[in-house]
Formats: sequence, C-alpha cells, structure tokens
Amino acid sequence: MNCPAFTKKLFFLAIGIGFAITIGGCCLPPGITPSTSPVPLQSPLDAPTYEFPKLDGQVLFHRKEESGVINIYVLDVETKDLTQLTNEPGNSFDPTWSPDGTRIAYISDRDQSPPYGTLWLMNADGSDPNPLLEPGKYIDLGPSWAPDGTRIALQSNRGVGTNPDIFIVDLDSGELTNLTNHPNVDANPAWSPDGKKIAFVSDRSGNPEIWTINVDGTGLQQITQRPAVGDWRPDWSPNGDRLIFESFPTVAPRLLTIQAINTLEVKQVETFSVWNMWPKWVTETQILYTASVEYDDDTHKGSPANIYLQDLHTGKIYQLTSGSGDDGRPSWRK
Repeated sequence: MNCPAFTKKLFFLAIGIGFAITIGGCCLPPGITPSTSPVPLQSPLDAPTYEFPKLDGQVLFHRKEESGVINIYVLDVETKDLTQLTNEPGNSFDPTWSPDGTRIAYISDRDQSPPYGTLWLMNADGSDPNPLLEPGKYIDLGPSWAPDGTRIALQSNRGVGTNPDIFIVDLDSGELTNLTNHPNVDANPAWSPDGKKIAFVSDRSGNPEIWTINVDGTGLQQITQRPAVGDWRPDWSPNGDRLIFESFPTVAPRLLTIQAINTLEVKQVETFSVWNMWPKWVTETQILYTASVEYDDDTHKGSPANIYLQDLHTGKIYQLTSGSGDDGRPSWRK
C-alpha cells in the first residue's frame, strides 16, 4: 500500500471516533472510496430501543469527553449505574477486563505526550493504577488478555522500526515477546478462547486482512482475503469458531462482519447504522459494538458514538450509553 501515513493512521484506529487521526482520503485501503458528506441513518433493522436488556453484567468502555480527554467508565446493565474509573492527567483508553473480572488492562498517556501511550493495569474499581511496561516513545494499543489471565497481547512499536507488531507480555516476569516481528503493520490482537491462537490485522498481503497465529509464533494463517475490503479489530466468539470484525467495503464506512474459522463462511451483521466499530461478543448470539448515526469522513465529525447490544437471532438492538461524548472499545463481564 503506497501511503506514507498509513502506519500512523492505523495506530489511531484503536482509539476512537474523533480522537487523533482516523483513516481518510488516500489512506483508505485500496478500492475504498471515502464519503464526501455525512452518512445518514440507514435502517435495515429497526432503530435501537432505549430499554435495557434483562442481563446481569457490566460494560467497560472509554469515553471521549467534550473537553477532549478520554476516560474509562463502567456501566452496570442491570442497575444502569455508571461509574467513572479514571480521572488522571492525560487520556485513558482501550480498557479490557481480565478473565476473572478483577483487573483492567488499558492504555494511558499519563506523563507522556500524544501519540505515545503505555500499557497499564488497575483494579476493577479503578484503584491502584500502575504501568505494566516502561513508558517511553512507544505507542501501545489494543490489549487482549490470555484466557488464563497470565499474559496480555498488545500491538506496539517497541520492536525494530516504526511499524507496530503483536507483542505478548508475561504478567509475572514482565518479559515482552515480539510475536509477529514483521516489517509491515500488525495490529488489533485478539486472544482465542482456548488460549492457543491470536487473531490480528496485518497489511502484509497488501491490504488490511485478518490473520491468526499460534501463541508460540508458528501456524500463521490468513483468514480473510478480500482485496476491496479492509478488515479491522477481530474478536473471537465464545466457543472460538467465528470471528467478528469491522469491514470497510466500497459502499459504506464501517460494517460488521462475521466469518467462520473452518468453513470461511461470511455473514454481514445487519445493524441500524452504517458506521459501526469495536464489535465484541457477549454470548454466542449477542454482541456489543459502538455506532454513530451520522459521520463525515472528511471532517471526522459526526453524532456521538454510543454503545449498543444486539441480539443476532432477533435483530433487537439496545442502546446502552448516551450523551455528548464518544464511547468506544466496550468489554463485557458478568
């Protein structure tokens, strides 16, 4: 891909609508045409309801405030209580629950200047925040926990060169391993439920596609092969047989796609919006994601992005967050 700014723009895709830089103009993947006007609400399904689903769980997410600062919040779906977990200097974003729900991995640029950010850990109530890696002129993004909670995968430019690779950090020893170690861009890691593989995005084939690799660095496999579509931010279904991810087809900014691992069967998720991000599985039939009703790809401005829960069987969509801020990177725990 002949676009000098592509690497920097890919980094910031992990952060959110309106924050820093998003893909636009010549740096869209090949075959993708940017919109030239705000995208209106298009509704293959009914608009979301404002009632909450009858679920016992919590949604962790980051919110870009009107001030421009990004903080981390947790929403109790049953009680509707919203709690702000961070209020530190700088931005805190990309939060994700540990498998046992007691800790949160996230990225902070505290004591650093954007675009630099470091992997941090804190308790589930927001207490005891500490950097897990040494801060510096690095861009850490997209942490993903191993199912046993002993390691975290992330994308970072801590390797040779400026492009990001997928790294694994051992929480006990602090050892950092470069898993992909490739000159092209590798980003958006997602650890499989059985702990054996990591899905990620790479442009090593000339286009952003979904790949998987064993956690020992063997068994590299390209999952998607769609030259006219850019695929981003994969997440494994709970039983590990499917991946859901963002797609940039030629006809709309961001759609959600599900692809089976073994059969490679592809299915587009019908949502109420054409700008959808950060898909995450809740159960085998329910997903979380961020959606914005209207978005201008030229100005990178649009309506506030909120968190939604959708039932894949019934198509019913629940709006979980609201307000003037942009919400992103949802993570679910029971």
